[in-house]
Amino acid sequence: MGSATPDMENLLEWLEQLYSVLFLGANIASLGIPLVFLVIGSIVVILSFLIAVTVAIVLFILKALPVYKLAKKLGRKNAWLAWIPIFGEFFRLYVLCDAAGDKPFSLFGGKWVIKSRNTSFLICLAIAILGPTLIVSVISLLSLVPLLNYLFYGIGSLLHCVPVVFCAFFEYVYLKDALDLFKEDQSSNRIAAIVIIVLDTLLTGELAKTVWLYTLMKRSPLPTPEEFCQTKQYTDGACYTQEQYTDNGYYAQEQNTNNWDSPQ
Repeated sequence: MGSATPDMENLLEWLEQLYSVLFLGANIASLGIPLVFLVIGSIVVILSFLIAVTVAIVLFILKALPVYKLAKKLGRKNAWLAWIPIFGEFFRLYVLCDAAGDKPFSLFGGKWVIKSRNTSFLICLAIAILGPTLIVSVISLLSLVPLLNYLFYGIGSLLHCVPVVFCAFFEYVYLKDALDLFKEDQSSNRIAAIVIIVLDTLLTGELAKTVWLYTLMKRSPLPTPEEFCQTKQYTDGACYTQEQYTDNGYYAQEQNTNNWDSPQ
Protein backbone atom coordinates (compact mmCIF):
# COMPACT_ATOMS: atom_id res chain seq x y z
CA MET A 1 0.00 0.00 0.00
CA GLY A 2 1.15 3.49 -0.75
CA SER A 3 1.78 6.11 1.88
CA ALA A 4 -1.14 8.20 3.07
CA THR A 5 -1.72 11.43 1.25
CA PRO A 6 -1.25 14.74 3.08
CA ASP A 7 -5.00 15.27 3.14
CA MET A 8 -5.58 11.88 4.75
CA GLU A 9 -2.85 12.54 7.30
CA ASN A 10 -4.45 15.88 8.17
CA LEU A 11 -7.84 14.20 8.58
CA LEU A 12 -6.45 11.52 10.89
CA GLU A 13 -4.67 14.15 12.94
CA TRP A 14 -7.87 16.16 13.22
CA LEU A 15 -9.81 13.09 14.37
CA GLU A 16 -7.20 12.34 17.01
CA GLN A 17 -7.44 15.89 18.29
CA LEU A 18 -11.25 15.71 18.35
CA TYR A 19 -11.07 12.40 20.19
CA SER A 20 -8.78 13.93 22.81
CA VAL A 21 -10.96 17.01 23.24
CA LEU A 22 -14.13 14.97 23.67
CA PHE A 23 -12.86 12.29 26.02
CA LEU A 24 -9.60 13.39 27.59
CA GLY A 25 -11.46 15.71 29.96
CA ALA A 26 -13.47 12.75 31.15
CA ASN A 27 -10.24 10.79 31.60
CA ILE A 28 -11.47 7.97 29.38
CA ALA A 29 -9.51 8.64 26.23
CA SER A 30 -6.75 6.34 27.46
CA LEU A 31 -9.19 3.43 27.82
CA GLY A 32 -9.26 2.73 24.11
CA ILE A 33 -11.95 3.04 21.50
CA PRO A 34 -13.99 -0.12 22.51
CA LEU A 35 -14.35 1.04 26.11
CA VAL A 36 -15.13 4.56 24.98
CA PHE A 37 -18.04 3.27 22.92
CA LEU A 38 -19.13 1.22 25.94
CA VAL A 39 -19.19 4.40 28.03
CA ILE A 40 -21.10 6.24 25.30
CA GLY A 41 -23.64 3.40 25.11
CA SER A 42 -24.10 3.48 28.87
CA ILE A 43 -24.72 7.22 28.78
CA VAL A 44 -27.29 6.76 25.99
CA VAL A 45 -29.06 4.03 27.97
CA ILE A 46 -29.18 6.19 31.11
CA LEU A 47 -30.47 9.21 29.19
CA SER A 48 -33.10 7.06 27.45
CA PHE A 49 -34.23 5.72 30.82
CA LEU A 50 -34.48 9.22 32.29
CA ILE A 51 -36.46 10.42 29.27
CA ALA A 52 -38.81 7.43 29.52
CA VAL A 53 -39.38 8.03 33.24
CA THR A 54 -40.01 11.74 32.62
CA VAL A 55 -42.53 10.97 29.87
CA ALA A 56 -44.27 8.40 32.11
CA ILE A 57 -44.54 10.92 34.97
CA VAL A 58 -45.92 13.61 32.65
CA LEU A 59 -48.50 11.20 31.19
CA PHE A 60 -49.51 10.07 34.67
CA ILE A 61 -50.06 13.68 35.79
CA LEU A 62 -52.05 14.46 32.65
CA LYS A 63 -54.31 11.44 33.28
CA ALA A 64 -54.74 11.97 37.02
CA LEU A 65 -55.32 15.74 37.03
CA PRO A 66 -58.78 15.92 35.38
CA VAL A 67 -60.10 12.98 37.43
CA TYR A 68 -58.87 14.61 40.64
CA LYS A 69 -60.21 18.06 39.75
CA LEU A 70 -63.67 16.81 38.83
CA ALA A 71 -63.90 14.67 41.97
CA LYS A 72 -62.89 17.67 44.10
CA LYS A 73 -65.56 19.81 42.44
CA LEU A 74 -68.10 17.17 43.40
CA GLY A 75 -66.83 17.15 46.98
CA ARG A 76 -65.61 13.54 46.93
CA LYS A 77 -63.23 12.68 49.77
CA ASN A 78 -61.54 9.94 47.74
CA ALA A 79 -60.33 12.33 45.02
CA TRP A 80 -56.72 11.95 46.23
CA LEU A 81 -56.71 8.31 45.09
CA ALA A 82 -56.28 9.57 41.53
CA TRP A 83 -52.64 10.39 42.39
CA ILE A 84 -51.62 6.84 43.35
CA PRO A 85 -49.22 5.71 40.60
CA ILE A 86 -49.23 1.94 41.30
CA PHE A 87 -52.24 0.42 39.53
CA GLY A 88 -53.14 4.02 38.77
CA GLU A 89 -55.65 3.07 36.08
CA PHE A 90 -57.78 1.19 38.62
CA PHE A 91 -57.57 3.96 41.21
CA ARG A 92 -58.63 6.57 38.64
CA LEU A 93 -61.51 4.33 37.61
CA TYR A 94 -62.60 4.05 41.24
CA VAL A 95 -62.55 7.84 41.66
CA LEU A 96 -64.70 8.09 38.52
CA CYS A 97 -67.01 5.41 39.92
CA ASP A 98 -67.31 7.29 43.22
CA ALA A 99 -68.05 10.60 41.46
CA ALA A 100 -71.78 9.86 41.25
CA GLY A 101 -72.02 9.33 45.01
CA ASP A 102 -74.89 7.12 46.14
CA LYS A 103 -76.44 6.74 42.69
CA PRO A 104 -77.00 3.01 42.00
CA PHE A 105 -75.03 1.34 39.25
CA SER A 106 -77.51 0.73 36.43
CA LEU A 107 -76.86 -1.05 33.14
CA PHE A 108 -78.95 -2.22 30.21
CA GLY A 109 -81.76 0.25 30.87
CA GLY A 110 -82.07 -0.65 34.52
CA LYS A 111 -82.22 -4.41 33.92
CA TRP A 112 -79.04 -4.85 35.94
CA VAL A 113 -78.85 -2.66 39.03
CA ILE A 114 -76.25 -2.75 41.79
CA LYS A 115 -77.18 -0.49 44.68
CA SER A 116 -73.62 -0.06 45.95
CA ARG A 117 -71.19 1.51 43.51
CA ASN A 118 -68.29 0.13 45.56
CA THR A 119 -69.64 -3.36 44.95
CA SER A 120 -69.87 -2.69 41.23
CA PHE A 121 -66.25 -1.53 41.22
CA LEU A 122 -65.09 -4.66 43.06
CA ILE A 123 -66.88 -6.79 40.46
CA CYS A 124 -65.19 -4.84 37.66
CA LEU A 125 -61.81 -5.19 39.39
CA ALA A 126 -62.25 -8.93 39.82
CA ILE A 127 -63.14 -9.34 36.15
CA ALA A 128 -60.14 -7.26 35.04
CA ILE A 129 -57.61 -9.10 37.23
CA LEU A 130 -58.96 -12.65 37.47
CA GLY A 131 -60.80 -12.85 34.15
CA PRO A 132 -57.77 -13.43 31.86
CA THR A 133 -56.30 -16.06 34.20
CA LEU A 134 -59.64 -17.87 34.47
CA ILE A 135 -60.09 -17.90 30.70
CA VAL A 136 -56.59 -19.27 30.14
CA SER A 137 -57.24 -22.03 32.69
CA VAL A 138 -60.57 -22.99 31.11
CA ILE A 139 -59.11 -23.03 27.60
CA SER A 140 -56.14 -25.13 28.77
CA LEU A 141 -58.44 -27.71 30.37
CA LEU A 142 -60.92 -27.92 27.51
CA SER A 143 -58.15 -28.10 24.93
CA LEU A 144 -57.21 -31.50 26.39
CA VAL A 145 -60.53 -32.88 25.16
CA PRO A 146 -60.29 -34.35 21.64
CA LEU A 147 -61.80 -32.14 18.92
CA LEU A 148 -62.39 -29.31 21.39
CA ASN A 149 -58.73 -28.33 21.21
CA TYR A 150 -59.17 -27.29 17.57
CA LEU A 151 -62.30 -25.30 18.44
CA PHE A 152 -60.72 -23.37 21.31
CA TYR A 153 -57.54 -22.82 19.32
CA GLY A 154 -59.64 -20.81 16.89
CA ILE A 155 -61.74 -18.84 19.35
CA GLY A 156 -59.18 -18.51 22.13
CA SER A 157 -58.20 -14.97 21.10
CA LEU A 158 -61.85 -13.92 21.12
CA LEU A 159 -62.38 -15.32 24.61
CA HIS A 160 -59.49 -13.21 25.88
CA CYS A 161 -61.51 -10.13 24.88
CA VAL A 162 -64.42 -11.05 27.17
CA PRO A 163 -62.99 -9.45 30.37
CA VAL A 164 -62.06 -6.32 28.42
CA VAL A 165 -65.60 -5.99 27.06
CA PHE A 166 -67.19 -6.52 30.49
CA CYS A 167 -64.93 -3.91 32.07
CA ALA A 168 -65.76 -1.52 29.24
CA PHE A 169 -69.46 -1.75 30.19
CA PHE A 170 -68.64 -0.82 33.78
CA GLU A 171 -66.41 2.05 32.69
CA TYR A 172 -69.15 3.30 30.34
CA VAL A 173 -71.62 3.57 33.24
CA TYR A 174 -69.09 5.36 35.46
CA LEU A 175 -68.21 7.84 32.72
CA LYS A 176 -71.84 8.47 31.71
CA ASP A 177 -72.89 9.09 35.31
CA ALA A 178 -69.99 11.51 35.76
CA LEU A 179 -70.92 13.39 32.57
CA ASP A 180 -74.54 13.64 33.76
CA LEU A 181 -73.30 15.60 36.78
CA PHE A 182 -71.84 18.31 34.56
CA LYS A 183 -73.92 18.33 31.36
CA GLU A 184 -77.72 18.38 31.17
CA ASP A 185 -78.26 16.53 27.89
CA GLN A 186 -78.23 12.91 29.05
CA SER A 187 -78.71 11.53 25.52
CA SER A 188 -75.61 13.39 24.38
CA ASN A 189 -73.73 12.16 27.44
CA ARG A 190 -74.70 8.58 26.66
CA ILE A 191 -73.44 8.84 23.07
CA ALA A 192 -70.24 10.57 24.16
CA ALA A 193 -69.55 7.87 26.77
CA ILE A 194 -70.05 5.10 24.20
CA VAL A 195 -67.71 6.72 21.66
CA ILE A 196 -65.04 7.43 24.29
CA ILE A 197 -65.08 3.90 25.73
CA VAL A 198 -64.94 2.30 22.27
CA LEU A 199 -61.98 4.49 21.28
CA ASP A 200 -60.13 3.85 24.52
CA THR A 201 -60.76 0.09 24.40
CA LEU A 202 -59.70 -0.36 20.78
CA LEU A 203 -57.15 2.37 20.11
CA THR A 204 -56.31 5.12 22.55
CA GLY A 205 -56.01 3.61 26.03
CA GLU A 206 -57.18 6.39 28.36
CA LEU A 207 -56.42 9.22 25.94
CA ALA A 208 -59.98 9.87 24.68
CA LYS A 209 -61.42 9.83 28.21
CA THR A 210 -58.66 12.09 29.51
CA VAL A 211 -59.17 14.67 26.75
CA TRP A 212 -62.94 14.67 27.31
CA LEU A 213 -62.57 15.09 31.06
CA TYR A 214 -60.31 18.09 30.47
CA THR A 215 -63.19 19.75 28.61
CA LEU A 216 -65.28 19.46 31.80
CA MET A 217 -62.71 21.01 34.14
CA LYS A 218 -63.98 24.56 33.54
CA ARG A 219 -67.60 23.52 34.14
CA SER A 220 -69.38 23.61 37.45
CA PRO A 221 -71.46 20.63 38.57
CA LEU A 222 -75.18 20.88 37.90
CA PRO A 223 -77.25 21.71 41.00
CA THR A 224 -78.74 18.76 42.84
CA PRO A 225 -82.49 18.78 43.57
CA GLU A 226 -81.70 19.79 47.15
CA GLU A 227 -79.57 22.71 46.00
CA PHE A 228 -82.25 23.78 43.55
CA CYS A 229 -84.86 23.73 46.27
CA GLN A 230 -82.82 26.22 48.27
CA THR A 231 -83.29 28.76 45.48
CA LYS A 232 -86.93 27.95 44.67
CA GLN A 233 -89.62 29.68 46.72
CA TYR A 234 -92.84 27.83 47.39
CA THR A 235 -95.86 29.33 49.10
CA ASP A 236 -95.94 26.60 51.73
CA GLY A 237 -92.17 26.61 52.21
CA ALA A 238 -91.87 23.05 50.86
CA CYS A 239 -89.99 21.57 47.93
CA TYR A 240 -90.83 18.17 46.51
CA THR A 241 -89.00 15.85 44.15
CA GLN A 242 -90.74 14.46 41.08
CA GLU A 243 -91.55 11.23 42.97
CA GLN A 244 -93.33 13.10 45.77
CA TYR A 245 -96.94 14.05 45.02
CA THR A 246 -99.06 15.54 47.79
CA ASP A 247 -102.61 16.72 48.31
CA ASN A 248 -101.60 20.38 48.17
CA GLY A 249 -100.66 19.93 44.49
CA TYR A 250 -97.04 21.04 44.69
CA TYR A 251 -94.44 18.83 43.05
CA ALA A 252 -91.13 19.21 41.32
CA GLN A 253 -90.76 18.00 37.76
CA GLU A 254 -87.34 17.72 36.14
CA GLN A 255 -87.13 19.53 32.82
CA ASN A 256 -84.48 19.32 30.07
CA THR A 257 -83.04 22.54 31.46
CA ASN A 258 -82.74 20.93 34.91
CA ASN A 259 -85.41 23.27 36.36
CA TRP A 260 -88.15 22.26 38.75
CA ASP A 261 -91.48 24.06 38.54
CA SER A 262 -94.81 23.84 40.31
CA PRO A 263 -97.98 23.45 38.21
CA GLN A 264 -100.01 26.50 37.38
